[in-house]
Amino acid sequence: MLAELNSNPDEIYSVKLLKKSEIRDKEDIEHIMMEKNVLILATEHPFLIQLIGCFHTDSHVGFIMEFMSGGNNCIL
Repeated sequence: MLAELNSNPDEIYSVKLLKKSEIRDKEDIEHIMMEKNVLILATEHPFLIQLIGCFHTDSHVGFIMEFMSGGNNCIL
């Protein structure tokens, strides 16, 4: 999903939401935690999207990341 900052609509972010109900076993949890840790460790890496923040609600886990248009095949 795309999201914009209320105080500055020019700032666009990508939001990845995962349903907690679909995270069924320990391997899924470990995979999500590994993804989060890689994104945290890769701060300012030139070839990886930057993690801005993460959150959770009763039903979802979310990652807020910088937005990069072009999908998986984006070339700068």
